[in-house]
Amino acid sequence: MAPGRGARLQSTLLDALIRATEWVPARGLAARLSRNQPPAPRAEVVAAVSRAVSTHYHHHRIEAELAARQACTYQRVWFRHRVREFRSLAESAPDDPRRPRWEELANYFRAASQRLQDCGDADAVIAHLATYYVQDMAADLNPAFFLTFKQVARRLFPCFVDSIRASETEPGVFDRLRELDGTAPLVYVPNHVSNADHIPICFALNSLGLRQPKIAAGANLFRGTSTRILPRVNVYKIRREHIGDGSSWLNNIRWFQNPIYRRTHAEYLRYGWDHNEDLLFYLEGTRSRDGTIGRAKLGILAEAFEYATETARTLYAVPVSIAYTVVPEDRDIESSRSGKNISHTDLVAQLTALDRSYRTYAEVPIHVRLGPPTPLDADSGGVDKMGADLLKQVKAGVVLTDTSVAAACLLAVAIREEAPPTCRIADLLAHWRERYGGAAEFSEGTLPSRVENALRTLALRGFLAPTDDRQTLLLLDEPLLRQYANRIIHHPGRSRRAG
Repeated sequence: MAPGRGARLQSTLLDALIRATEWVPARGLAARLSRNQPPAPRAEVVAAVSRAVSTHYHHHRIEAELAARQACTYQRVWFRHRVREFRSLAESAPDDPRRPRWEELANYFRAASQRLQDCGDADAVIAHLATYYVQDMAADLNPAFFLTFKQVARRLFPCFVDSIRASETEPGVFDRLRELDGTAPLVYVPNHVSNADHIPICFALNSLGLRQPKIAAGANLFRGTSTRILPRVNVYKIRREHIGDGSSWLNNIRWFQNPIYRRTHAEYLRYGWDHNEDLLFYLEGTRSRDGTIGRAKLGILAEAFEYATETARTLYAVPVSIAYTVVPEDRDIESSRSGKNISHTDLVAQLTALDRSYRTYAEVPIHVRLGPPTPLDADSGGVDKMGADLLKQVKAGVVLTDTSVAAACLLAVAIREEAPPTCRIADLLAHWRERYGGAAEFSEGTLPSRVENALRTLALRGFLAPTDDRQTLLLLDEPLLRQYANRIIHHPGRSRRAG
């Protein structure tokens, strides 16, 4: 089937699924069968959040005047950039069938800029922008769609889904999470490896009978069919990019430097927590580019801490550690270090390709390990301490995958007298036993077969190749091997930094 025809068929099927799950009887049935329910209809959420933003600024008049002026300036820069972008596309490709759509979008953003300019005073600007922002941001969880899409995903990505393994860092974690789920907001804080991370995490939570959290995701993920799927499975959009694309300092301001956007995001989170809605966000903020676990970004965690302090409520932070035997975008992630844009792929298309590749491997588990819920309240010791403690727990929970251990061993014992470097399998096995043999993930009885499977997987990825004598390996892609090795360097005493 031609790619264009396949995309159209996929879009048609998705439209049919959405229409079917919007049907009143379908929604009624899902309301009885599913634990995953939105706190309120989306329109009600939008109105409540916009009202909360206006109320905040009503009590802070000087701040309101300054915020309205600043946000209005930033937003009009963004609108102008969108107008130029779509007008340029239309003018450069007069025969492209997408030209009418580009012209329509240019006109839409031109009109949006005019509507903002027509707002009279600061209160009008704040109300207008808060509504605009929360409409762009808010998830639209549809329980009927969510139940159906889970079953569809199992058939669309069977190898990927079957690879997911859920575990706990200590006995009783699962039971404690089930006790808390629905009685207080749970805030899941995983490390961030892949754009696909929330898929295995949410499948793992679902397998344990836990509710689907609201998920923070960058605007770059809302592409193609993902634009219609993600909001309906409780993913909300965060804009983190620059508001423009020029050398002027004004163009290089980011969305969260817009005070009204930042306040709208805070009120959207607070509305969810008021209704005991769980949240998932990535503590590092973005995917690791070298394989290591980065520093904690404290923005959302600070909002949670401030909310808990002001309301005297207790939220529970849950460390989540995810580890892949084969990282979905390993090559793209490596390319990004040289400046390549890796945020342009539709997530559904990416998962389809990933599932196809998983069929070629013998055993490539995806490990999701949950740590104990930690109270997040006024007595937590401050957001800096909380961020550091959570990151420490996330690091400690990362499973030592065979491919990461094999990569670390290969780099440690490589012979670099020639190019490409080589490694004797006997040396690799000895180093593995010495450095990692005591880890809970490994046992001597299964070690040779696990080493063999790891090397076969890395060879299929193109990172290494056996020589003619089959006793020595050629290291064909050291940067990718470093990326895998770096994913376990935080484990104390296991391995030195690979680079």
